[in-house]
Amino acid sequence: MPTTFLIKKAPPSGPFVGEPVELVGGGQSSNSTTTAYSELLDKMICGYDGGNPDPIKFWYYRVNPASNILLASDVIGQGWDISPTNKTDCIFDPVTGHLVIAFRGPSSGVCGLHQFVGNDYIYSPATEFNATRMREVKVAHIPNSNKLSFVFIDDVVGFGPVAISIGEIVYENYLGKDQWYIKMIGSPVQVTSVNSATPSIVFDPLTNQLIIIYRNTSTSRINYRLCSIDNDGVVSFGTLGTIITGHHQPSVTYDPIEQRVVVICRDDSAFSGKAVIGTVSGSDIIDISSPVTFSSNMIYPASTFDVNSEKVNVVYRNAANPENNVQIVSGKVTEDSIVFGTSLVLDSVNKSHPSIAYDNKNKLVVVTYLDIVAHTTHAITARLE
Repeated sequence: MPTTFLIKKAPPSGPFVGEPVELVGGGQSSNSTTTAYSELLDKMICGYDGGNPDPIKFWYYRVNPASNILLASDVIGQGWDISPTNKTDCIFDPVTGHLVIAFRGPSSGVCGLHQFVGNDYIYSPATEFNATRMREVKVAHIPNSNKLSFVFIDDVVGFGPVAISIGEIVYENYLGKDQWYIKMIGSPVQVTSVNSATPSIVFDPLTNQLIIIYRNTSTSRINYRLCSIDNDGVVSFGTLGTIITGHHQPSVTYDPIEQRVVVICRDDSAFSGKAVIGTVSGSDIIDISSPVTFSSNMIYPASTFDVNSEKVNVVYRNAANPENNVQIVSGKVTEDSIVFGTSLVLDSVNKSHPSIAYDNKNKLVVVTYLDIVAHTTHAITARLE
């Protein structure tokens, strides 16, 4: 049965931070979280990977739009007998409503589906998007199709080249019965051959291109590459360029109002949080702005776009001692820059590795994050205006 948590009453407007809810089961040795929202199902997924030797774990939430915001939670587990698993990412497929999960298995890159049936769920057989071990996968739905893109670091440990695999959600006979599963198309394709880290992806809805952002560890540059995926799942690449030098941990989002790409990153030397904007032109990014600082000491950023306030929301760990807290800040994209407001503390002391998603129905963000001392995982609602 669902467990219901009473959250702080939300005012009708203005900034709001709820109360943190601890996900049952803790975080153990977790080193990443993931958050996704489905408008089709009105469900929010908050999850974490358990780290070695524990599997990934997920909970689904629904935010009640009444005067008191309620988060209702069911443990849905991971569905597959695969352990250890980490470097997890998930999205909701907007067409079928499936929860798509991608993660690093013991010896390969693995993906699968959860399908919600009422308050229950069924899961598909796990399939491999990469036959060898990998790191740091990001998954995205390819608009106007049943296809998915998996962008990852193709290396066992440390750094390696960025690669992309394409799969499609199908219902057909597989392993002896008719069922939903992810069917891979072809083999992984290299995005770049240089050693890289922390890929981040977003689709440009105007050109229907996937924007891939990553750190080139050899040059300390935040690089980008655009790619198109045709109806047959064939990938073609555009320009390989540089967003900024001397930065790492990029997180990319797209502002559909101003039609700009927004890249959040951390300064290599000052450790400050920076934001850079650019415009997609053909298969390239042009008009790249000067960096704007929004935090003096930031680490592990994640970002999303709030269509209600028409602002970019950035969540991150403030790594300055003794704070070590999770904060959120919003920025308004202008013609040639981005202007940030005042940050809000979501949870204080020894919090880290946040992920974020926007609940379009209730006009709130939900953030999942870790307590790095207690080894627990938490979720919290917030609104910035």
